[in-house]
Amino acid sequence: YADAPPEALKAQAIAARGILLSKLGTRHFADPYLLCSQVHCQVYSGVEREDPRTTRAVAATRGELLFSPQGLVDTVYHACSGGHTADNETVWTNLPDPALRGRADLRSGAAVVAGPDDAATRRFLTQPPADAFAALSSRGKGHFRWKVELAAARIDELVRASHPEVGQVQDLRVTERASCGRAIRLEILGTRGRVTVHRELPIRQLLGGLKSGLFVIDVTRGPDGRPTSYLFTGGGFGHGVGMCQVGAIGRAEAGQDYRTILGHYYNGAEVRKIY
Repeated sequence: YADAPPEALKAQAIAARGILLSKLGTRHFADPYLLCSQVHCQVYSGVEREDPRTTRAVAATRGELLFSPQGLVDTVYHACSGGHTADNETVWTNLPDPALRGRADLRSGAAVVAGPDDAATRRFLTQPPADAFAALSSRGKGHFRWKVELAAARIDELVRASHPEVGQVQDLRVTERASCGRAIRLEILGTRGRVTVHRELPIRQLLGGLKSGLFVIDVTRGPDGRPTSYLFTGGGFGHGVGMCQVGAIGRAEAGQDYRTILGHYYNGAEVRKIY
């Protein structure tokens, strides 16, 4: 948001610059350009969408990028972590990146607030830490915690679009979670069979575009035992890797500067000016 605190905007400027430069030479091999202005590379909506406040943040951090001992950090980011960020290999198939480790995003500095089992994740979602920066942020409402209820007929429709062999859905079970609590394996049980969906984004997409993979499921059943609806109680918005934009705003509002903000979300990486 352009009206975010200046230190949050500076952190965002460096993150956007880093994610762009880290993609040079890795995309658009058959095109007469190196990068595009879409989510595929880095969103840019044109000069008419620029704002003086964000432009000042870009100018104030000119030439600054984030580096870890391994080199330039791929400074991916997301809207809201829900209070705990994710390891990069939780979401993508690349190797673990030391700069992209999931960690609690709490003012108290507590290390563990979520876990890889349903019970720990449910506690984290239904009894959220009050000192999570995403909750304290002026922009956290609607993202930090959320609920979505889908009728059984809607779940049947969503599953049928990609897995018609399953039949009518009888149950949804998260059978594996990452250490941050995000679902990375979902088992779908149907009248004609079962199927397993792997990884955070495919699970979210199959379920109609849930805000994040950090959720638990409650099933309501009719007298015949068949499901009538599914309630998803979740937290966060986006993949959860790297910088939490809502949390960065909360940290800036608490007085942290952009270097401190980036150092937390990218596991101790340091800002360096290279031009």
